[in-house]
Amino acid sequence: MSPEMSISPGDRYNSLFQTYAAWDRTHDGAWVPRPTPLDWTLLKRQAQAESNLNPDAVSPVGAEGLSQFMRATFEEWAQKQFKGPPPPSKHVSPFDPEDAIWAQADVMGWLLGVWKGDVRKALSSYNFGIGNVTRLIQAKGEAWETDLPAETQAYLAKILVPLA
Repeated sequence: MSPEMSISPGDRYNSLFQTYAAWDRTHDGAWVPRPTPLDWTLLKRQAQAESNLNPDAVSPVGAEGLSQFMRATFEEWAQKQFKGPPPPSKHVSPFDPEDAIWAQADVMGWLLGVWKGDVRKALSSYNFGIGNVTRLIQAKGEAWETDLPAETQAYLAKILVPLA
């Protein structure tokens, strides 16, 4: 295949971001439209900031995979998704790009719902933790972002860059 016809490495997961931004799966595997579709490019930029689209990434604190889930968070998502432990026939892993993007879309959809569509609060909660962000908002009000850790501020800057 000629280079003109191939997909660039940075675009290899685009179909998964597009699919899980618009669709979800029920515990029995049926596809259902998301009540509020997500911006697939936001999910992609988020995964780029999380792991540089490396499905094998492991952070210094132990976050795993393309979407950088802590093991306990990913297992909690899987338990909810499958209404209990995933069946033995399902290998669900944060290192599997499809599972990671599916979980990322579900978590971001939930966070955007919690924060009534506020992307900055949702992304900050994904990176820094919803409890930490809630405490900052309660303590600082409108100025909550000023006390975000430098890592989270840099994370927001990477993801929310103006699109050319």
